Amino acid sequence: MRRTDLATSIKTGVLVHKRDWAGDLVGLIQVSGLWIISSFLLFQQGGMGTKWPLYFLVACSMPAYAVYCLRHENDLTVIKSGLGATENQRLVELAIQKLGWQIISNTRYCITAGANNKWWRGAGQTLTVLLDQDNIYLNVVHGGTVKARLPFYFGSNQRKLKRLIATINMMQLLHNPMPTT
Repeated sequence: MRRTDLATSIKTGVLVHKRDWAGDLVGLIQVSGLWIISSFLLFQQGGMGTKWPLYFLVACSMPAYAVYCLRHENDLTVIKSGLGATENQRLVELAIQKLGWQIISNTRYCITAGANNKWWRGAGQTLTVLLDQDNIYLNVVHGGTVKARLPFYFGSNQRKLKRLIATINMMQLLHNPMPTT
């Protein structure tokens, strides 16, 4: 990641990178189409009658949620560590090792790591860590294929992010215990 992208990402709180709009759109269409067809068939069995507002709500909920997820998937989560960039880097490296994730790229201000999904190999999440003085910025995004990518991953990104934050906090306590008075 270039220094200008790093600074922009930290300033805006959103990870700056090139998006795969085609893959996002195809994934959104797949999820939306399947959801709309399924809900339509469900309401056809009993007849829609006065249930059309409910059908409309059900049919629009999944595509709306998918768009929301795409809009916010690059948001950064901040951990206030109080450490310098070098110490933050070491802390994150230890946490990634503890979780068994694989570091893909490791530079002075940015770490990229991969966490594979235990059920579908190759469809895991990508962790991006931006390192700064006093702060660590985290982002977890799920992967996809060249054909499409689901716009959400049923909470897996957030679970991995929470696990990483807890591990970073634990590693910080282990390596930098609070001074006693």
